[in-house]
Amino acid sequence: MTGKLIIFSAPSGSGKSTLINYLMGQDLNLAFSISATSRPPRGTERDGVEYFFLTPEEFRQRIANGEFLEYEEVYKDRFYGTLKAQVEKQLEAGQNVVFDVDVHGGCHIKEFYGDRALSMFIQPPSVEELRRSCEQLTRIPAEEYMAYKELCNRADDVWHKAKAQDDFALFCPVLQELVDYNRRFAGYYDASKAPYDALLNEYERGVDMEKLDRFFETLREGLVPLIRKIGEKPQIDDSFLHQEYPAAQQKAFADYLMEVMGLDRRHCGLGETEHPFTLEFNNKDVRITTNYDEHNVTSSMYSVLHEGGHALYELGIRDDLQYTCLAGGVSMGVHESQSRFYENLIGRSRPFVEAIFPKMQAFFPRQLGGVSAEQFYRAVNKAQPGLIRIEADELTYCLHVMVRYEIEKQLIGGTLEAKDVPAVWAKLYKEYLDVEVPNDRDGCL
Repeated sequence: MTGKLIIFSAPSGSGKSTLINYLMGQDLNLAFSISATSRPPRGTERDGVEYFFLTPEEFRQRIANGEFLEYEEVYKDRFYGTLKAQVEKQLEAGQNVVFDVDVHGGCHIKEFYGDRALSMFIQPPSVEELRRSCEQLTRIPAEEYMAYKELCNRADDVWHKAKAQDDFALFCPVLQELVDYNRRFAGYYDASKAPYDALLNEYERGVDMEKLDRFFETLREGLVPLIRKIGEKPQIDDSFLHQEYPAAQQKAFADYLMEVMGLDRRHCGLGETEHPFTLEFNNKDVRITTNYDEHNVTSSMYSVLHEGGHALYELGIRDDLQYTCLAGGVSMGVHESQSRFYENLIGRSRPFVEAIFPKMQAFFPRQLGGVSAEQFYRAVNKAQPGLIRIEADELTYCLHVMVRYEIEKQLIGGTLEAKDVPAVWAKLYKEYLDVEVPNDRDGCL
């Protein structure tokens, strides 16, 4: 088997890394392929050990020279690839080279080396999903898990009171308890990982701080200066969105939006809560909620479209998968992609606005009678930093998520205590969005 190439490709969470790590520990004369990247080294990373570190210009020059077996520009100026010379060096040393690449990259390597390369795609079987779910449930002691769920129920009640009273001190001890529980749970999930990496993997398998730091760094570098430039330009008039819109009329309009989305009201209910969410029991009983702000008609409008996207995903799961380990969303990321798709790609598009606007004017003749569909379209796509994530436009939304990621990462990492959250929250909102946080009710609460 000397001089062979072994290519592994798989979707996130398939167990690929576990399999590769096991094989690397066997006496099989295996060597891991060292990739090249244009990102700078992190921490104790060394050139030629973890990666070959190149500048973006050097990476492009090597692409032009045909020095890569495969490469990809993941983000702007962030390249990753496999150098032919490095692989040949390992093969000449008599090593069997192992690759952990995506399918596209694996195909390029296979095409170049032909029969010398063994290419494998790992598909996660449903039995593995079942095993994973069972292991997750049994890792946490039952008494501790029950105590945690009781705390979550209490936390929700305390949070509502704290927000209404603008009293973070009331919620702070409960928040710290939640953080402490999750830090312990991280150790149960995977003690070999940093606590936050272990928790991230439970929500979106294969994701870790390294990937998210790189992702958010790219967003931050591009979005923060762009948003500030937009703020210096003449602003779109959206004042008509903030007239008085009675809740009763908004509720009727919400029913209409659900009808437009094709949501079967026999299987999908609509309720009212402080913070919108979706609750699913099975594909015959899904419930969404919204909140009616009488001085912001788009708040409920887009939360119904967002939660309706979640609901459509759940209602579309096959009957034969109900109550199995394959029921429910495949991941948090995929689930959110469905809701954001309906909220933004459809809901804020010109064709959608033009289609529903005559009906919307009928619901709100006094407020929108003198407004055109084009004016409404431009208003709902206005890029303007604010305090509320779920009401943010597409451009600023990611920065709201980024603030929460930075704070949660520090809380779980043990470098931030709950009592310091309000100050860090205000600091990051000013730094990323150039928004002043007036109080905790409109800030971290």
